Amino acid sequence: AKNVATHERYKEQLRVEQRTGEHNQNAERLQQELMSKGGDRIAGPKTEKIVKDEPRLISRYGGQPGDWAKIKGQNYRLETGETLEIHAYQNVTTGQIVEPKIKTQ
Repeated sequence: AKNVATHERYKEQLRVEQRTGEHNQNAERLQQELMSKGGDRIAGPKTEKIVKDEPRLISRYGGQPGDWAKIKGQNYRLETGETLEIHAYQNVTTGQIVEPKIKTQ
């Protein structure tokens, strides 16, 4: 019984490591894609939402009010059923993309 329990824990650990590895590979791909192609605006200029972090972004990265947009890249569904989505901020004047973050749903 002890060997069976140990074996099951080992199998679960392998599944977690596989999911983590898959997550990391796809997160890196999503980030590279967003940085090279940009993303869809979800807040800021030409949207109905304001960028709440705009004062902080201006202070840290420069720019003027109205220069910053929040963007998102493509979604990616893992084999586990989880969805990865990348969000970042983009200076719409310079094209600079900062602070990419992966969200898991």
